[in-house]
Amino acid sequence: MSEQKEAIVAELQEAIDRYGVDAGPKVVRDRHPGIPRASWFRYLKAARATPLDRAISVARAASADLSDVLPAPLSPAIIAAKPVETRRALDFLGSLKKIEADIELLREFAIKRDADGKESVKNPVFFASQTKLSLDVLDKYLAALRELYNFEKIQEFFNVIIETIRQVDPGVASKIMDRLYELDQARGFTLNARPV
Repeated sequence: MSEQKEAIVAELQEAIDRYGVDAGPKVVRDRHPGIPRASWFRYLKAARATPLDRAISVARAASADLSDVLPAPLSPAIIAAKPVETRRALDFLGSLKKIEADIELLREFAIKRDADGKESVKNPVFFASQTKLSLDVLDKYLAALRELYNFEKIQEFFNVIIETIRQVDPGVASKIMDRLYELDQARGFTLNARPV
């Protein structure tokens, strides 16, 4: 990226953050009327795309710190058991970024921002449409997660482990269940563990 483009993109990002998606670019355009139209739209596209990419980078970096919270990566056994369904789910998860960006573009079209950045609905039909699309995408995302991380099988697995430990040492089984219960209370993600 050239120095001029970097400077204009940075200026656009700052103006968008300060004045909003509609007003921000107008402020910068007024400061630089000599920029050719095609270049201007490339700069604007880069300025609008960067926050999403930056957020994804931050999320990826943060996810490294969440390894004890997030489910384990897919087991080859899961992929082997249902290769078509798993591949479809993985393809869906991989394209989620593009789908979310498309829905955000529709939202940006449906709203307007004043000089203070306050949002209001400009087009109720498109706004309702993007809201419904967002909910549909979330529903499909959760369905894919249910398929990938079949909690019933995981629950069955944990039950076998806890029952085997309980047969050998009921005290240890009780401590494990207490800890799982604490995790469930703190994170709401475990398998509905209850103290024994």
